[in-house]
Amino acid sequence: MAAVTVVFRYYVYTTEWVWSQLDPGESGKLVSIWDITNVSATSLAGDRLKMLKVPPPPPVLPAPREATKHP
Repeated sequence: MAAVTVVFRYYVYTTEWVWSQLDPGESGKLVSIWDITNVSATSLAGDRLKMLKVPPPPPVLPAPREATKHP
């Protein structure tokens, strides 16, 4: 496995574990701070750039409406 893939998998694993321990509810939020000292724009290409991009959140679906009973 490429080094970036290993780092990404480790990051996801530890993040999921921390989240499950500290706030297992669906409304929890997690902020990640990455130290990118000495990182240039040219070093953020390909897989490295893909790892840092945040995917868009899933769409929020409206709550299902209750069925009304007609006499």
